[in-house]
Amino acid sequence: MISKRFGYAAVVDVLPGSPAEKAGIEQTDIFESIEGQSTREMSLPEIKSMLAGTPGSTLNVAVVRARKAEPQKL
Repeated sequence: MISKRFGYAAVVDVLPGSPAEKAGIEQTDIFESIEGQSTREMSLPEIKSMLAGTPGSTLNVAVVRARKAEPQKL
């Protein structure tokens, strides 16, 4: 589940067995960007649509974690 936090897309929950879990996404992660586009200016429906993608496709996201100073590319 995704919500907006600090203007960015924030992970509220990761479903067990989901692609997000397999990619190492964690609760409290903040998506700084998706495919190079800042999530700050996106609406929640836009963010959810971009994250859904097509099964088997690859998605590039920059994730900010509380214990890391720089965004990680996943």
